[in-house]
Amino acid sequence: MNRLFLNIFLYDYQICPHISSPIYTHLGKESTEKVGSFLYAKSSRKIVVLLIFKAFINSYYIDMRWVRYNPNPIKNNAGDCVVRMMTLAANESWEESYSRLALKGLEMGDMPSANIVWMEILEELGFKRYNLPSFCPNCYTFDDFCREHPEGLFVLGTGTHVATVCNGKLYDSWNSSFEVPIMVFKQVDYERED
Repeated sequence: MNRLFLNIFLYDYQICPHISSPIYTHLGKESTEKVGSFLYAKSSRKIVVLLIFKAFINSYYIDMRWVRYNPNPIKNNAGDCVVRMMTLAANESWEESYSRLALKGLEMGDMPSANIVWMEILEELGFKRYNLPSFCPNCYTFDDFCREHPEGLFVLGTGTHVATVCNGKLYDSWNSSFEVPIMVFKQVDYERED
């Protein structure tokens, strides 16, 4: 049997069934075969074209939600995600956010980029921590969050990266749309600016 492996955003079908299930809708069960934890298509060029088009459309919408944001005064890509996030969360300059984080880190005896430091500052700024959906904890992405939250100011954290979501847009210096958040903070008194 001639099989073509379908790489759908490198997701494993068993871990994230809701990612791969649209394939069944487009292809029909007769056209697919599940081998181990991978989904295969029985040879068809139409199927490949359809999936490439679908991936292109998904990529287009993801790019529409991501906004390149680098407030670093000399535009360095310096691994300063916590400072970038803080500039939007606190509505201040990169230098002010850097200083705020450094002082809080000094006060707490920890590094400015430590999760406990920036989480303490967010709490002082009126952010509240919320739980994430648990239906698929390994595949709920920053982009999924943006799509489901078109209004509000949020901070998403992975444990090693942090970014800001404002009115459904992901602000980061690189496209972190496929990162998986393990924590989310919402500014409780945020009002949408038109």
